[in-house]
Amino acid sequence: RDVASLISAANTTLCGGAQDFVYSTDAFYLVYVSPTNPQGYTAKSLAAYGTVQAIRETIHTGTIPTLTQGNHTGPLPMTVNFQVSSLEEVRKRATWDTARSSAGVQGVAGTSCSDTVGAVPQLMRFLNESVD
Repeated sequence: RDVASLISAANTTLCGGAQDFVYSTDAFYLVYVSPTNPQGYTAKSLAAYGTVQAIRETIHTGTIPTLTQGNHTGPLPMTVNFQVSSLEEVRKRATWDTARSSAGVQGVAGTSCSDTVGAVPQLMRFLNESVD
């Protein structure tokens, strides 16, 4: 096949058909499907979330501002980086409730509940950006 045919096939594979959905599988590999945006949120309303800005900064690292937050001065992303042995460790965080999420942040930061926000400059920035 020529290059144009390969590009056309790739475009059809990536951009053809229904794309406005998310899916998951269970332990039996049964596929569960839902519309991507059933509430109809606009791009503008989603952009106001700190989560969206944090992901955008992770993709475009040149957009991470240099700030002073507590004892930290320098580039300050709104993400918490940690080392994992598998992608499953990252994925399972989406299933955590607030108590488990709090314990997870404390584990990454090496803090207890009362001092986590002050000890994790990224968390403080995320909170500040999310409530503005």
